Parts: sequence; structure tokens; C-alpha cells
Amino acid sequence: MLGVQLGDLRVCHAARNGLWFRGMLLTGGALSVCGASIWWLYPGNLLTRAGYSELFYPPTPGFILTAIGLTLVLLTTIDRNPKLALYLPLRLLGESALAMYLLHIVVIKFIVSPAWSEEKFETFWLLYAALVLGLLLAAFAGRQLKARWKRLPFPMRMLLGN
Repeated sequence: MLGVQLGDLRVCHAARNGLWFRGMLLTGGALSVCGASIWWLYPGNLLTRAGYSELFYPPTPGFILTAIGLTLVLLTTIDRNPKLALYLPLRLLGESALAMYLLHIVVIKFIVSPAWSEEKFETFWLLYAALVLGLLLAAFAGRQLKARWKRLPFPMRMLLGN
């Protein structure tokens, strides 16, 4: 619900006047610092699942404030320079976020984990880079499919977005 409200506020302030930008940047920075401090001092229960510590679950007040603050900082930074080439891969992945989420889970569970579960850290980074590149290629293929096939069936629209 907060995301919807922030989206509406961003549309209402489409001019991105300096006061709006500075206010959101300062608010986001303050929330990030306060949230990170609270999170550091009171991290909450660190639950363990499958041998890994859960940093974000259950969500603590410190984590929530940090996430909201960083979101505000990132949104205002992006709004300040929306045409930056760095955003293109993120936009590509975001156009079909549900498909990317499901695809990366399947690839990790059925390909990466069985074949390379005992690899060194350096190899992990190579595998990670290959996974990101594969997801970008899949997202690009999804974009091309959406451009060519104007009336996708509902399950495909749900996975690939509109």
C-alpha cells in the first residue's frame, strides 16, 4: 500500500521540482540512517532456514524503516536522471518480474544447486554472472514475444506483464 501511495505522489509531482526532490532525498536518508541504527541495535530474531540465517524475516522495525528510506532515496535518484543507461537492464528484468522470479528459482534449484553446490566463492561469482546474463536474455526474449504477439493468453500476460 505504501508503494502505491509513493507511486501516486511521484506522478503528482511530475515536475520534480527541487523542493520535492530535496525533501524526499532528506526523508529517505533520515529513515535509512534511523532504520539502520535501530536494526543494528535491535536486529530481532535471526531465524535459520536450510542452514541460512534469515536477515529480513520476520521484518523488524529497523529493517522496515531502512527499506522505506532506501526506496525513497533510490526513487528520487532515479527520478533525477531517468534516462541513465545503467537502468536499462533493470527495466528489462522488471518488465517481466514474475517470470524472472520463477525462472531464477527453477534454474538455481534444478541446475545450479545440483551441479555446482560445492564450488568456491570465485566460481560462484562466475555462475552468478551467467545467471544474470541468462535472465537478461530471457527477459529480452519475453519483450520480443510481447511485441510480436499482441494478444497473449492470460497466463502468459500474467507471467510476462503487459
